Amino acid sequence: MSFRKSSATIVLAMLLTVGSTAIAAQGSADQQVTAMLEARKKSAQETKWILSRLSDAQKEQLIRQQGIIDDIVQVTPDPANLTPDERQRLWNATKVIDSILAQDQQLADEQLICRHERKIGSQLAKRNCRTKAQIERDRESAQRELDANQRIQTRR
Repeated sequence: MSFRKSSATIVLAMLLTVGSTAIAAQGSADQQVTAMLEARKKSAQETKWILSRLSDAQKEQLIRQQGIIDDIVQVTPDPANLTPDERQRLWNATKVIDSILAQDQQLADEQLICRHERKIGSQLAKRNCRTKAQIERDRESAQRELDANQRIQTRR
């Protein structure tokens, strides 16, 4: 990874985490994690859902990594003045947080969503259950088919 790209990532990580420091100064693990997630632009509903899926150990790990980031930002608020060691620690802490949240995103994609759907011309509804990932794949497939049909129509 280039220095410029890693510096931009570090600046972004610092900006995302500064807001959570003030909010979560002292509080329960849930309050601290909530503040972190809000600083990372998660909605209240997403935050609640993520909190319900995280174990106490994961919450503690998130708080620990956020503490590392906060310590670095407090000592050296200007990213240009970060030492290589501070850059590496900031990068690692951010990646640990991202990996915990990414695991949670994988769980979110596996969440089963059930809907009662009626076929066209029928009054009877059938229960249809799919994962979020399946719904997204179906949506993308339908969009590709629609785009292909529109290209065919414009050629005529």
